[in-house]
Amino acid sequence: MIRPIRPTLKNSVIGIIEENFNHAKLEDVLPTTTLEQLGMDSLDVIELAMELEEEFDILIPDEYVESWGVIIQDVIDGIDALLNGRSLDLVNRKILYRMEKDIPQRWQDVGF
Repeated sequence: MIRPIRPTLKNSVIGIIEENFNHAKLEDVLPTTTLEQLGMDSLDVIELAMELEEEFDILIPDEYVESWGVIIQDVIDGIDALLNGRSLDLVNRKILYRMEKDIPQRWQDVGF
């Protein structure tokens, strides 16, 4: 049985971002906020993964971390899946679907 994501998990993830990277305030972050919108670069994302691994005593696969340019909710969903012994495949499919869906908007954003 899949348990719903605990509200404290979201608070913990955002708290780690706020504490270690000074980029976020819990009340300002929505599930659709991207790490990029928070001003985090690729090095920050790697450091975040290491902080989350330490905090939750999990191993986050590198290929999953590479997809974290997307939204905070994907990070939370991935942590939840790992904590509950579930595969990250579903989370990765959600990320890919959202990216493919956003491609026309991204082309418009760059003037095509």
